Amino acid sequence: MNTTTHYAGMDIHASNTVIQSIDPKGEQVQQQEVPTRADKLISWARNYPHGQLQVILEQGTHARWVASAMAPWVDRLVICDPATNALVHRGGTKNDRTDAHKLARLLRLGEYKPVWWQPLEARHVFKSRMKMYLRQRRAKAAAIQRLTHYLRHIGVRIPTGSSRFSFRRGKEWISQISSGEHRKLAEQKLEFITYHHERSLQIFRGIREQGKNYWEIAEFAKIPGIGPVGSHLFSALLEDPHRFRRRSQVYKFCQLAVVSRSSAGQSVSRKRLDKQGYGELKAMSYRAWLSAANATNDNEVKQFWKDSCRRASSERNARLNTQRKIINVMWSLWKNGRIYDPDKF
Repeated sequence: MNTTTHYAGMDIHASNTVIQSIDPKGEQVQQQEVPTRADKLISWARNYPHGQLQVILEQGTHARWVASAMAPWVDRLVICDPATNALVHRGGTKNDRTDAHKLARLLRLGEYKPVWWQPLEARHVFKSRMKMYLRQRRAKAAAIQRLTHYLRHIGVRIPTGSSRFSFRRGKEWISQISSGEHRKLAEQKLEFITYHHERSLQIFRGIREQGKNYWEIAEFAKIPGIGPVGSHLFSALLEDPHRFRRRSQVYKFCQLAVVSRSSAGQSVSRKRLDKQGYGELKAMSYRAWLSAANATNDNEVKQFWKDSCRRASSERNARLNTQRKIINVMWSLWKNGRIYDPDKF
């Protein structure tokens, strides 16, 4: 039996995929262009004539469905982070064939950064729904900003630092407009806000319905400060708690990891929070801390924050420690399949 391992790089485009495979010595074995269709890609993998086959492709629009289709037909499939592939994106000649060949070389040498993925399934739909909900929320916030900017531009008095927008306040502000044309335009802008608001509510109803299938969401909701949106958000964006081996990786995913730069043993920049990851999860942990800290009754999150204030060098660090603790508790109970226990926070 031929047990030689071959390494194939795939440069995927909407219509065609260029594939280059090399042997353990780095010599080219096969070069082929295949239509970017599941049946054609599977046929190529099934009919590959040489030993064991490992495949690498870069993260992108088509990566997940291509990987889902091909994974059962190859010995190993890797999706890698294109941001770290300097060999592919730098250098002289650059085309689809050389890119595929360089990806195969990276796979053979192990010089790539893998990206976690799992086959397309219901969890992927859940995550897509949540992202659609977040887009609607951002669209609503932008529409509110456009309305308030326009009202101030035409002389409507809106107190600086006023409380959150509400439709009642919006109508009160619009009622101050004397010009009919300006009022009509402002009312149209308010209709945009209403549309995005109703659309986000509709999407979230679907999220909550699908969320009934995932036990961890009900446990997240038991943590002080974690509401319906936060509990569903964490479950949807993480997808699988086992994708992370260490809590530091979870912190980075939630934009709560600290990064610094040094050269020759000397620091060249101040420590700061890593910007990679989901800012929505960082904001969720902040809102959870804020809600629990301002609660009238004592709770475990509030107590942890008070204890951290005594230990930490600043209130900001104490707050960040509490945010990380919230994230860590959510991740660990989900990963270990445990019920939430307030006494173990």
